[in-house]
Order: sequence, then C-alpha cells, then structure tokens
Amino acid sequence: MSILEAFLIFFISIQMINGLSSRAINPPNKNSSSNSSHEGSQISCSWLSLNALTLATCDMNKSVPFYTKIGLAITFGGPDADFTTLSHNRDLHINLFHNEEYKPPETEGTRWGRCVVYVSDVDDMYRIAIDGGLQPKSQPRNASWGERYFHIIDPMGHELSFAKRD
Repeated sequence: MSILEAFLIFFISIQMINGLSSRAINPPNKNSSSNSSHEGSQISCSWLSLNALTLATCDMNKSVPFYTKIGLAITFGGPDADFTTLSHNRDLHINLFHNEEYKPPETEGTRWGRCVVYVSDVDDMYRIAIDGGLQPKSQPRNASWGERYFHIIDPMGHELSFAKRD
C-alpha cells in the first residue's frame, strides 16, 4: 500500500472519529454569563474531512524529498519554491511553506504535536519508509489502546504516526 492510499484512509477516517460528525454540539446558553463552555449547544454543520495539513520548513530541499519518498506527488511548487503542495489524488494535501526563521525542535521533548495517519497496513507503510531510505523512530508495535503504529520524524521535526486500529 502506498502513502497515497494511507492519506486517503486517514482523511476519510477523520470524518468519523468517535462519531463526531454525527453528534450535535449545542450552542451556548444565552442566559449564562460564562462564554467558556459550549456544552448544550446545537451546531448543524458537520465536519466532513481534513483536506490539508500545512507545515513550516526552513529547507525545502530536505522536506520535499521526505514526503515524495513516502509516496506523495508534488502538485504545486517544488524543492526551490517558497510554497509546495504534495498530494494524494490531487485532493488530499500536505502543504510546506518556507520560513527561514523556522527552527526544527532540537530535542524530542520540544515537539508540539503529531499527525496520526491511519493506514490499511502499518507494516507495509513501515517498509515503504525504510525502502525510501527513511529512519522511523521504532519498528511497528501494538499499543494498549488498540492500535498498531510507528512514528517517523520529517527533516523539520514534524512527527507523523502511521497507525491502524485493531
């Protein structure tokens, strides 16, 4: 399975995580003096999918090849551009924007987040990364919360996790 298929699965699964798109969220109580809680609200608009993830890079020549090695295609820009889009089927995207002031985290404890991508076969995705010359943080493993996963860090310190629910 390619990373392109993996991103498709991820973006579709984002629609239904814990049934979020099928649950109503109630609007704030107008009689309440607190604006900090949205409990009890009604919002009729459902989140359908995640279209793009935009990440900063101080070096397009390092970042773009990383994402092509895991199977995404350049659909806009490229290693010499200030903004690049890498896509799956031209409708699911990772955007990279060049920012010379961006500094990748120097230590693992300073990373701010992780993108979790659901794939149909974690071990196959791991092999794709290895075959592309990339170095995942660990081999795939089973988690106590019911997923099989592995993590990989892009050249700018952005962490991706490829996972599959049991």
